[in-house]
Amino acid sequence: MTNKTDVATSPRLDRRGVLVVLVVSVAALMAVIDGTIVTASLQSIGADLGSRLEVSVWFTSAYLLAAGVTMPLSGWIIDRYGARRVFFVALSFFVAGSVLCALATTPGALIAFRVAQGLGGGLLEPTALTIAAATAGPDRMGAVMGWVSTVINLGPVLGPIAGTLLASSGHWEWIFLINLPLGVIVLGGALALLPKVPKQTPAPPRPDVAGLVLLPLGFVMVLLASEQIAAGRIWISASLAVAGAALLAAYVWRSRRTSRPPVVDLSLLALPGFRAGLGSMAVVGFTMYFQLVALAVYAQRALGWQGVGPGLVVATLGVGLLVSMSLSGPASDRVGARRIVTAAAGIAAAVAIVLAVIAGRVPTGVLLVVLVVFGLAFGSVAAPSFSSVYRTVPPEQLPYATPALFVTVQLAAATGASVAAVLLARLPAGTALTAGYVTIAVLLAGATVIARRLPGRAT
Repeated sequence: MTNKTDVATSPRLDRRGVLVVLVVSVAALMAVIDGTIVTASLQSIGADLGSRLEVSVWFTSAYLLAAGVTMPLSGWIIDRYGARRVFFVALSFFVAGSVLCALATTPGALIAFRVAQGLGGGLLEPTALTIAAATAGPDRMGAVMGWVSTVINLGPVLGPIAGTLLASSGHWEWIFLINLPLGVIVLGGALALLPKVPKQTPAPPRPDVAGLVLLPLGFVMVLLASEQIAAGRIWISASLAVAGAALLAAYVWRSRRTSRPPVVDLSLLALPGFRAGLGSMAVVGFTMYFQLVALAVYAQRALGWQGVGPGLVVATLGVGLLVSMSLSGPASDRVGARRIVTAAAGIAAAVAIVLAVIAGRVPTGVLLVVLVVFGLAFGSVAAPSFSSVYRTVPPEQLPYATPALFVTVQLAAATGASVAAVLLARLPAGTALTAGYVTIAVLLAGATVIARRLPGRAT
């Protein structure tokens, strides 16, 4: 077995480590893509199953909300049962749910099966990240987690495009069936590569049961509130948001007073680098999901693009992300996240102002070029911030860092998508895009301040 010294001093992952990261990255990609792959195909699936659009939107919402139930619990579940076992259970739920979705013949059945799929997906992604972080070790965290974060951030970009292409074939079932061969490959790789971990003796203490209820319920209510904003139901959204915030506040109060292990360990927030990483990732989540919604709608309304066209506009952003995230992650291992994120956030803020000025006023080609430039700068904020969350946490606390990261990013992402929906409902597409990029510029300027608390160069 590799000891801590071996992990810390080896400059590169060995072949087995590379394969482990590859396998769990594919698993994470499957879970991320399935959160958005149905979005672009709601009308075609709904027409085949005979459902109205207001029912069809639950084909996406059911998955996201179900994932929101298990995702906050992932740290405790991994700590209690082990990452390997949880990975296999989550993958099995996810793949079985995918097959059932493909076999659905009614809207209700598809919604129910998407819930099953989401329960697995909500555990699969954070478990995959925990395994990748443990495999990387502190000295390779930027390179490994930079790669994984690239996969996670490109998933929402690729999902709608893949969904549109698969649905256009006339067989939307393949949106879900594609997960079967991928799942079998991931399962085989995981069985061969993930080491068996002896059962803990003595068994870990019982968790705080009240926390197991308060945290996921509050989280799901806040996510559901964002869905209702997008649908224009302001009062329902406000009521859900208040109730969700109250439950989350009750969880914070409870976790600071109970003697039992918390679901999410809030003591991690005492680490300045961890707090800064979460803050930077909140900006990343808002920025990413605002653009996913706003750019697609802008392409439809202002440019008149249909089919895969809107997805290709978003994919232009992904080109810049792919290049910069794959480079900035490893670079943060050498020079630290602080310097990279501070500079990149400042550049991205400046480019966001340019996008706010030119939206709806320049030829499409110019807009796409500037989006690539923004992706280059923005990716250099995302990857080092992502890896810094894990770099600042003791190895035994890694399972609890992941749900804290995901809850933060998901709440920020839901806010970004909701802001985009509200602006697009009330303003012309070009004006909404301008307002959104001004907001993003302000947030990225704030990220330059937050980044000063990120880890510097390793000594």
